[in-house]
Amino acid sequence: MIHPEDLAQNQDSIRRIMRGEINTFEYKKRDRHKNGDWIWTAISISVIRDAEGEMIGTLAVVIDIRDRKRAEAALQASEARFRAIFEQAAAGINQVDRSGRFIAVNQSCCDLLGYSREEFLTFTFRDITHPDDLVQNWPQALDQSLPQSDATPAISRRYNKRYRHKNGEWIWTEVTLSEIHDEAGNLVSELAVLIDIRDRLRAEAALQASEARFRAIFEQAAVGISQADLSGRFIDTNQYFCDLLGYSKAEVLALTFQEITHPDDMAAHAELIAPLFQGEVESLTFERRFQHRSGEWIPTEITLSLIRDEQGELISNLAVVVDIRDRKKFEQALQASQAKFQRLVDDIGGNFIIFSQLPKDHILTYVSDGFTPIFGIEKSEILNKPWSDRIPWLPESVEVGLAADAEIHTGEMEYQQFEMSFMHPSKGVRTILISQHPVKDIARTIIAIEGIVEDISDRKQAEQDLRQAKEAAEVANQAKSAFLTNMSHELRTPLNVILGFAQLLRSDPFLQPQQRDYIRIMHRSGDHLLHLINDILDLSKIEADRITLDETNIDLLELLHDLQGMFYERAAEKELQFALELAPNLPQYVIADPNKLRQVLINLLSNALKFTTEGSITLRVTLLEAEDTAVDEPAQDSTHSLQFEVEDTGVGIAESELETIFDAFTQTRAGRTALEGTGLGLTISRSIVALMGGKLSVASTLGQGSRFWFSVPLRSAGATDRATTFSQRTVVGLAPGQPTYRVLVVDDQADNRQLLVDMLTQLGLEVQTAANGLEAIARWETWRPHLIWMDIQMPEMDGCETTRRIRTREQARRMAEDAHNTRIIALTAQAARDDRLRAIAAGCDDFVSKPVQINLALSRMAELLGLRYRYQDLEAPPAPVAPSFGDNVSLRGMPADWVAALYQAALYCDDKEASRLVEEIPPERTALINRLKLLIRDYRFEAIVHLVQQSETEPN
Repeated sequence: MIHPEDLAQNQDSIRRIMRGEINTFEYKKRDRHKNGDWIWTAISISVIRDAEGEMIGTLAVVIDIRDRKRAEAALQASEARFRAIFEQAAAGINQVDRSGRFIAVNQSCCDLLGYSREEFLTFTFRDITHPDDLVQNWPQALDQSLPQSDATPAISRRYNKRYRHKNGEWIWTEVTLSEIHDEAGNLVSELAVLIDIRDRLRAEAALQASEARFRAIFEQAAVGISQADLSGRFIDTNQYFCDLLGYSKAEVLALTFQEITHPDDMAAHAELIAPLFQGEVESLTFERRFQHRSGEWIPTEITLSLIRDEQGELISNLAVVVDIRDRKKFEQALQASQAKFQRLVDDIGGNFIIFSQLPKDHILTYVSDGFTPIFGIEKSEILNKPWSDRIPWLPESVEVGLAADAEIHTGEMEYQQFEMSFMHPSKGVRTILISQHPVKDIARTIIAIEGIVEDISDRKQAEQDLRQAKEAAEVANQAKSAFLTNMSHELRTPLNVILGFAQLLRSDPFLQPQQRDYIRIMHRSGDHLLHLINDILDLSKIEADRITLDETNIDLLELLHDLQGMFYERAAEKELQFALELAPNLPQYVIADPNKLRQVLINLLSNALKFTTEGSITLRVTLLEAEDTAVDEPAQDSTHSLQFEVEDTGVGIAESELETIFDAFTQTRAGRTALEGTGLGLTISRSIVALMGGKLSVASTLGQGSRFWFSVPLRSAGATDRATTFSQRTVVGLAPGQPTYRVLVVDDQADNRQLLVDMLTQLGLEVQTAANGLEAIARWETWRPHLIWMDIQMPEMDGCETTRRIRTREQARRMAEDAHNTRIIALTAQAARDDRLRAIAAGCDDFVSKPVQINLALSRMAELLGLRYRYQDLEAPPAPVAPSFGDNVSLRGMPADWVAALYQAALYCDDKEASRLVEEIPPERTALINRLKLLIRDYRFEAIVHLVQQSETEPN
């Protein structure tokens, strides 16, 4: 009868009794009922002994505990359900004890406030409750709550409060708080359910703001606004509506719209507003006459819309009422004026049309009989309609018409004459000449536009035939000019920011060596990109015949030694010798365009460096007498010439490629495998040299090297005539003892403004900014800067126009008072000579092109304002030393698949993959590891490709 699972426990207890170990025991077990059910019982067994102490039997007391077991099971199920709800609830739930310390918290609560469960259990509710909410929502401390009897209902309250998120933010929540009591009615803890109500509070705030805006518009609008219920009674109105009809607001609210509407208008009311109530339109606009308190009928234009509740049920309507008494007077005057036109119609020819139109909507109120022959459209199809309804104007003519309309409505234009074109139904494109003038009332308000239309199609065709040849010839030059303007500005502007901030960072004395090296690489890469862009722009200038020389007095020897310093290090990285050979009789100062000369020499030296893998590169400059000049050079007025020559021991050029090497976008076979360059360098260099008065020539032997040279006429200059150069030392601030200067930065690009602001504020200057011309003029008026950096290329009002306006106002102010003259430096990404002249003509004091060189900018400001700077004392940099990579800098011995992977990484400029492959090189090959790391660091992937190609020819 005992359940098998309880049998072992029963037998063990009996054995212990038999051995005399125990006299009584209690346990719970299941006995089988006669009907087969298992009955839970609690049994207490005691041993019965005789006088001698011998066991003679046992006494068992059996209690039915089925109800207790069912209650325990129900409690366990309830606890499981509560735990599932507690943990899985979408709302945050937490429980605190009498001291206010959290004793339980679910995951949703943790997620809402950003704490882990372990962190929560270290807090009290006071630790994360906003102080203001603690005072409002917790009038009594938790441990002061009174005991509750069984007859006392549980306390539950709901309120809003703020919890502190882990990140410090205060989270608005709606809290439902319930008390938990023990069986004696004593408070043991409180359970809080949290709902995030931040979105609801934001929506409520937005609704309140919207309501406030609506009320402000409603009350302050310059038109009448009224609201009426479904019976027509006014339930709200603004003061303008009351003033329009002469009633007080209280009197209007006692009326219905039917009581003050003209009977004739009421008769058509239902039919008129039917589309609105049927949902066909959102609003309706129509005319209606309201009765003034004096009895006068006021003509108005009403825009009516419906207001519905949240269920979509109609509750009222809203009417915007405009007083149109003046308009009605104008319409009557217009009708009277039409008689004047009729007298002209009888005498005008068939090639002309007289017209009259309303100024607002361009609705034709009258056209003469010549309309149909000219436009191919019957008068009845266009009268009382806008011109655009039936006449198919060409798009460009639409713009002309809109511009003319805007001009005449300013009130300054009393007469206009302009042309427009349209598509005739049978004759194709036709052109008309419109001569028109505004008709004004006594108040000088335009009430109509009248004029004459003349068909000038035949005349225009004749003029077009005469201009066609000339226009065709000018199209190409105009396109090139547009290209130069747009591309120069769009490309140089972001580069100005990149290179400018790189220059600022390079002057930071707290940079680590590695950071300084990264900035050097970034600046060099940006400078390389600038050179590529300049190549493309220079080619465009050459093709548009816009390239010019900007000659000045330069230090020739300084320029050449700068080039030596630039290419010595680059040659050393490739283990090449670089030599600068200068004739002893070279003059130091000459007249030349330094940028153009430098560009040509850099192009030639870069090509030599690119196509030379061993040996040397030489830059040679000599002074030639007139008879020494090469026969293929053009004759020069000067008796001396400077000859520049670049010679290398590189791969050379095949004879078949020498004829096309100077063609645009043409590269030699070696150039196409070098994976860099545009193929424009030699083309541009040849054009620049020709502009200087020389000719660029080449001689080369395949596999042995190449030699490029050119001669230009010499024009010597004295040292005293040399143009001022800017200091290359790093400026760290203004020298003491100077006034505080105000500088205004004007640029429509935020990054460009930020660059100049950072540069100038570091010096201690006061700086303000403006994003456009109008803002710049306003800043100048109120702030009176000492100097303005003026961007030339800006939308709407460019820098030149802004400068002209400032100079005009400045002149007027100097006549009225003793005012200082603001210095203005033009700043542009186009950098063409005519742009410089245009800026100076507009009133600028100087001109700087983008990308801006910081030291040059500081030098120009010093010249204009007399600034004195403090400079950073830096030790002179050591002379460049060619890196040593050892004798074993080759890929010989590396696995073929590794070499192929390195080649692939170099082709795709993948520095991460290339660096990973370097880690696989045996550590004893130090020279190869160092060489590849250096090339990867400087993004010299073309050198890695060459190293791989070279390894393919090496013997195994």
